Amino acid sequence: MRVGLIGPYPPPKGGISVHIKRLEENLSEMGVEVTIFHSAQPENNGGRVSKKLSKLRWLFQFMICPRVDIFHLHHNRWRECAFIIIVGKLRRIKTVMTVHSLRDDLEQKFIPRSLSISLAMRHADYLIAVGENERNKLLKHFDCEARLAVLPAFIPPKSLEIKLPEHITEFIRNHEFIISANGSNMNFYQGLDIYGLDMLVELCGRLSGEIRVGFIYCLTRITDKLYFKRITDRIKELRLETDFLWVTDSMELRPILEKTHLFVRPSCTDSYGVSIAEAIMLGIPCVVSNVCKRPEGAILFQTRNSEDFYSKVRAVITNYDQCKKNLQDIQIEDCTPAIQKIYQSLVL
Repeated sequence: MRVGLIGPYPPPKGGISVHIKRLEENLSEMGVEVTIFHSAQPENNGGRVSKKLSKLRWLFQFMICPRVDIFHLHHNRWRECAFIIIVGKLRRIKTVMTVHSLRDDLEQKFIPRSLSISLAMRHADYLIAVGENERNKLLKHFDCEARLAVLPAFIPPKSLEIKLPEHITEFIRNHEFIISANGSNMNFYQGLDIYGLDMLVELCGRLSGEIRVGFIYCLTRITDKLYFKRITDRIKELRLETDFLWVTDSMELRPILEKTHLFVRPSCTDSYGVSIAEAIMLGIPCVVSNVCKRPEGAILFQTRNSEDFYSKVRAVITNYDQCKKNLQDIQIEDCTPAIQKIYQSLVL
């Protein structure tokens, strides 16, 4: 079987790009021939990654690339998705589309964008929603239940020793309790910080007077420099410069999670939270917002409720050993076998 995975590929190491990389590794171990069509910045990875010299040239590659059995899209630009899916139809290549996030996409009034979404959703041979929220939105707008599955996009990382940079190691060494969180950007949804960075800073400020807490925030990219400055100014106001560490290096979250006591995710909109699943797999307690179905074992708080957020975090710190023990028997399922079964059902 030959599969073309379409989407961002590390670096940078964001949620979707890491998912694609891990999926590629697992599929290759299963004997699947994988080609990566890299949709982000140009990268040359030993000839395996298709270089994106321009958007038009990148799209043209789907018309002339060596034949594959399946195009699997993890791409979030709807016009390009529609084009690739139509090319797949013309070339008799099956298409699978993983919907990592929708938010307000299906409510689009802009006709070209709305048409692109409709073409992609109606003509993809199979749709994978990473959470129940995405599934329900798709079923509300499209008759696709027979070709739709819900598969949280969790793939366990390989057990590789990754050495942390010295400045991160030193920060961890200088703090009694480490709280970590991550975000792929600094974007907003309905006027709210998607990943709740503002809430994280206020939480850190509140806890700093009670415990020697160190807060590590892993950010894939800075998309709003004015907001970034506003947050850094607030960190200075709260005198947290030595207790709040930005990590913008192109690195996976796992080596930081392994040194973390508590992982938090106060997002105001979400699909599942793969990083939560990864933390729980490592036995790390997680306090997360209740905006969607979360991995088993996560401790939920009412979204955008700072008091509830603080209360749940404080309870974990107070009862830490028991919270760790509660995670011992939880198993997080790898989605790769289910994806491979979908591929097989399409090419038989």
